[in-house]
Amino acid sequence: MKKKKAGKTQGRPQKKALSSISVSPSPGAGWEEEGSPETVLADFSRLTHLVVDTSSFILFQELGLLGPLTSRWQCSITEKVLQELERGPNPPAAKDVLGFTIEPSLTVLSSHTPDNHLDPAKKEGGHGTPRTPLSTASPNTDWELLLLAERSGQALLSEDRKLLRAGEERKLLSLDTLLALVILRYLGTISRACYVQAQEYLLKRNRYSAAYLGFIEQLLLWMEKEGR
Repeated sequence: MKKKKAGKTQGRPQKKALSSISVSPSPGAGWEEEGSPETVLADFSRLTHLVVDTSSFILFQELGLLGPLTSRWQCSITEKVLQELERGPNPPAAKDVLGFTIEPSLTVLSSHTPDNHLDPAKKEGGHGTPRTPLSTASPNTDWELLLLAERSGQALLSEDRKLLRAGEERKLLSLDTLLALVILRYLGTISRACYVQAQEYLLKRNRYSAAYLGFIEQLLLWMEKEGR
């Protein structure tokens, strides 16, 4: 089945496989041992493809930052996500979905796998539960997103802790909107002032664990030290 493309984005070359890092609003044991701020930022900055869930799309829409999101990364949403957005209180305008690839339900994806898909054989140790097969029988929206990310090797952008955990189990690079904004600032896609304003909005709207906010602060402090 042919995919629908709402707009064109430019991919960025991959140079090496990424470390297995998954960060959610309430990180599990082991996230703080994944590496230095420099390593974490370098790994996430090599992202090229993202599967975006409904909640993350809405946050970027509210922040007015869908443009920077899709200009930096090739982003995909599923038809179910689009339907959820259209049924919501603030359905996206046509311009809001420009740059997103709309994936059909349970599409058979290309055999090409970007480096965002982490080879389980390359990860030694780590944390999380053993990988379990996904069922393709009438999946809900979240599981369809996970299946899409797993099949295509795309990273997962979500605010759902359980969904991020499931991505971690499958060795997928996973992140939430707050961390995505940190990466966009690190890459120069958004300004420091833009980031600060967006972070203030997220902290008022969402709840994050103290440990996770401490992790974000470490990244920001390192960036300030390096003049980023």
